[in-house]
Amino acid sequence: MRKVEELASSIKDAITIPIVIQEVLELTASKDANARAISKAISHDPILSAKVLKTVNSSFFGFIFKTGDIRDAVVRLGVKQIRSITVAMSIGKLFDGGESLGGYSRLGVWEHSLAVGVMCELVTKICGCPEAKPLSSDAMLTGVLHDIGIILAEQTLKKEYHQVLAISKEEHIPLHLAEKRALGFSHAELASEVLKRWRLPKPIYEGVRVHHDKELEHANLLGKICTMSEYLTAARKIGFPDLTVVPRDSFGHLQLSLGLVGKKVANLRSRFDARMAEAQELFQGAAAV
Repeated sequence: MRKVEELASSIKDAITIPIVIQEVLELTASKDANARAISKAISHDPILSAKVLKTVNSSFFGFIFKTGDIRDAVVRLGVKQIRSITVAMSIGKLFDGGESLGGYSRLGVWEHSLAVGVMCELVTKICGCPEAKPLSSDAMLTGVLHDIGIILAEQTLKKEYHQVLAISKEEHIPLHLAEKRALGFSHAELASEVLKRWRLPKPIYEGVRVHHDKELEHANLLGKICTMSEYLTAARKIGFPDLTVVPRDSFGHLQLSLGLVGKKVANLRSRFDARMAEAQELFQGAAAV
């Protein structure tokens, strides 16, 4: 079995994110990040610039006045939001192509990941945990990236990973358990190691790492939000979910921990469909959605 660190290093060398995204990550990680430098980096990529302007002018963010200026767009969205949007749009390309294997497809993983990302954003806004509210943009990106390890493993390991998919389907066990048995690590662990090497913020790659952990009381807040969001979207069967049965004990624990009690869960579910439709329009082209 290959160690997850070795595989992550080989993936990092083989699959690089665009230079402009690397620049955005470096700039937004700095305490001295400013709109001028970030907008200048984005402006080097005309396609990304057009997508950012489309984003800031979309109904998803609801700004009253539209803008055609990249710097103004960065100021409106904020440093963390612009980081999340540019990374998500870039990473989405990794979900293109590939073959369908049973219920699995790369596009299916993207659709599921986008749904979890949308739910993550809603959870931060609706839950009763004050610490979650400032994490909206990071939470959405954590959700969008939480299953990227599936894509990376399938692209890199091919036949080995196809066997993992077969084990999960035939034995009706969660994908991460089939991975641990066959590979010695899960897609969450692989994704975390790769995202770390791509220099994503630590709370995001650690949130991705723990989203299947049973000991959620020890997980970071983004991990809890991501896990809860996956539970809430599981019943909707959007795309290719790696989890089909929601553990009641874990769900109940997260409800209390995040303050999702009373009518808050119903509020989440009622707002999700409209928000998901907006996100699909917003990220159209990030993968073949």
